[in-house]
Amino acid sequence: MNKILFSTLSLVAAVSLNATVFATVNGMDITEREIAPIVAGLGPNVDISKLPDNIKKEILERSIMQQLLLKEAKDSGVAKGERFNRELELAKEMLTIRLWQEEKAKNIKVAENDIKAFYDKNKAKFMQPAQIKAGHILVKTEAEAKTIINDLKNFKGDDLVKNFAITAAQKSLEPAARQTGGALGWFSEHQMVKPFYDAAKALKKGEISSKPVKTQFGYHVILKEDAKDAHQATFSEAKPAIENILKQEKADGVMITKEAKDLRAKAKVEYK
Repeated sequence: MNKILFSTLSLVAAVSLNATVFATVNGMDITEREIAPIVAGLGPNVDISKLPDNIKKEILERSIMQQLLLKEAKDSGVAKGERFNRELELAKEMLTIRLWQEEKAKNIKVAENDIKAFYDKNKAKFMQPAQIKAGHILVKTEAEAKTIINDLKNFKGDDLVKNFAITAAQKSLEPAARQTGGALGWFSEHQMVKPFYDAAKALKKGEISSKPVKTQFGYHVILKEDAKDAHQATFSEAKPAIENILKQEKADGVMITKEAKDLRAKAKVEYK
């Protein structure tokens, strides 16, 4: 079996899902088409560009495993039988209903007082962990990282932010750095590999790492932009998520059930 070939860029699982080939396994390309279902499974409106490197890598690994299993299953011939065709038609029908339900849910209105009542009742579920906002420049070698640190160490404030972003766009192995300037956004402890998080936590706001930070992805130069302590999410912060929850509950438990009953009442049914 051919060796799984990862490009250096794919190890940090490209930040934007486009036509980029993130990995090649036994000659098969892993692209947006293969990764998208896994990203979608993380929740609605998940932006992969905001996910930390270790999560992107995990998504890529899961996609690779799925494609290997899919190839094995296809080679077995199960997709050519009559049972496959029956199951496929059933799956299409269930998918049609689910997508229709999702469209219905978009039009549901949720009262402000219902959202507030849910928030008040479930406050414990809306605790936000301590978070750090940072950017990074990822390179292959420690020597490269040291050179970048030396080039940036005399910049401060906005000049540091500007030159850090320019350097990231030019030198970082992370593909999206050309668009993001190495920005990672906000992340909590368990969203990053430990050496990276510990190094970022130890920095002061507006400070870059004084020495390269080594992880399984390579060597990082980190710029800490901001930090916030663990806190109770405010109502305004939690509101969008709660609204989606209540919309889905209404769609599943009230509207769709009523729709089904109305359709059943109008239908001409003949028992045989």
